[in-house]
Amino acid sequence: MGWTIDMGMCGHVTRHVFGATDEGLDETTVRKAAGAVTGQGVWLKAFRDPSVVAGRLDDSWWIDPEPGFLMTLPPAADGAPATLDGYRLRGGRAVG
Repeated sequence: MGWTIDMGMCGHVTRHVFGATDEGLDETTVRKAAGAVTGQGVWLKAFRDPSVVAGRLDDSWWIDPEPGFLMTLPPAADGAPATLDGYRLRGGRAVG
């Protein structure tokens, strides 16, 4: 389970963020998400040691040697997910 974020940038079109972390991110989920990728510019964001995730990907994937970060927003006052001006939140396909 996770989220797909449309980034819309050259070289970073879409980002799949896994919802599970550490041992909770199993091999089947990583392989299924990676196998569904059909184009360039798709990133996988996994909260697990890169050496473990790398073993679940084929040679077409590149592992960024720099640590990555993912930001979040607190919920709005009414409990709904928050968005920033100029952005929209939409439901869609979950990874996993």
